[in-house]
Amino acid sequence: RILGRAHGGAMRRRFAGTCNVSGRRILALTTDSFGGHGGIATYARDTIRAMAARDDVDEVLVPLLLRPDPLGELPPKVRIVDCSKSGKVDYVGRVTLATLPRGFDAVWASHVQLAPVALAAARRSGARFGVSLHGSEVWQYGRCVTEWAMKRADLLMPVSQVTMDRFRALRSEREQAYAILPGAVDLAAFRPGPKPPELIERYGLEGRRVALTVARIAPDFEKKGFMRMVALMPSLIERWPDLVYVIAGSGAAQPILEQLIRSHGLGDRVIVTGYIPPAELADHYRMADLFILPSTGEGLGIVLLEAQACGVPTIASKIDGGAEAVAGMGWTVDPFDPASIEQAIAEVLDAPMGRPAGLERFGRVAFDERMNAAVDRLFAGRTTKTGKALENKR
Repeated sequence: RILGRAHGGAMRRRFAGTCNVSGRRILALTTDSFGGHGGIATYARDTIRAMAARDDVDEVLVPLLLRPDPLGELPPKVRIVDCSKSGKVDYVGRVTLATLPRGFDAVWASHVQLAPVALAAARRSGARFGVSLHGSEVWQYGRCVTEWAMKRADLLMPVSQVTMDRFRALRSEREQAYAILPGAVDLAAFRPGPKPPELIERYGLEGRRVALTVARIAPDFEKKGFMRMVALMPSLIERWPDLVYVIAGSGAAQPILEQLIRSHGLGDRVIVTGYIPPAELADHYRMADLFILPSTGEGLGIVLLEAQACGVPTIASKIDGGAEAVAGMGWTVDPFDPASIEQAIAEVLDAPMGRPAGLERFGRVAFDERMNAAVDRLFAGRTTKTGKALENKR
């Protein structure tokens, strides 16, 4: 009631335009998607695009909690409610008011943290709700409210088999419905090509061989394996004197990472690029001779798919979801075994460049098919608030 009075008529007017629809409506709850960057934001955008492309959907409403970048071009039928400047309370208030005029036919949460909000919105609408499960954030989550909401999800949507298995191991007392939905790579945007001269000049890479990692540099960056590569670099340089390690990305912990690199005396052999504009991302992959992500917390690793799509031989961790992203196409290593990493690098540097066969299973077409099947499951058996089943509209 307090939220309703606070936002009152202005918010109701803002959502009034969402009521004049005859088909289905989906509420897509995201931390960030359009206007965001990183693997989860990319996954959220692909999911929303697939939902909006359905013939039986008239609108996908997307309240945004974070929006560091411009929104860009939106797909038809996608309606953004930008809460990035007003915070979490406003976000919850807007979601609540959005359910008042008519409600939704399905609710989807892009992140486990949004499960309680998704549950509340679904119950107000008499809808079913699903939650995407990514990486280590769901392997050991333990917030009581979140756990309570997750137990009531109608469909859990892990991005990989390893994420599903580790999550289920925590929840052995309760069986729920699952649909494994790995992320997608845009095979048209990410494709093989020559090394871009402007980037070679920008980073001083002329005559150098480049090992590349693309990742956000968050406070928990040790999960990405940056420092395992940094610690190994003296040995790698002794073996390959022309090798340079490039970390392409930015984040709150970038200054800490850069200081650690300098403390190893590798300021000229390990380069941190900072923020990469989306338009330059594919070219950053193309400047590399190998891509490596010796991580411990990846659910799948969209960057592994993008690197392979650009024709770059790719090394992933064998202990997280990265192994599924390169299965039958790339190399896997024990991220805690320096000898394993060095041996894989030796093999990769002798491997030919080129997009591997089998990557189409991670393309947009395959992703849309899997996502449509999941949405069908959410639409099926929708109930009213009293629990009475509703017939499908179409």
